[in-house]
Amino acid sequence: VCVCGFLFFNRQHTSLDVTLPEPIPLDHPLLKLPNCVIFPHIGSASQATRERMAALAVANLMAAVCGQDMPHKIC
Repeated sequence: VCVCGFLFFNRQHTSLDVTLPEPIPLDHPLLKLPNCVIFPHIGSASQATRERMAALAVANLMAAVCGQDMPHKIC
């Protein structure tokens, strides 16, 4: 709601890749703003990003199979 007010009153433009909740409800105020574009969670869709994500996954898998700590664990 705070972002909606800012965009409405300040007439700034933005694009969003992530919303909460996701997917955004069809009646959400952000969808009514002409200065806001919401993408379907595609921020990581570039070829370079996908290749890096695959390399990180392989490094984690190889470490786990070898009984080592995963180098790129999330938590």
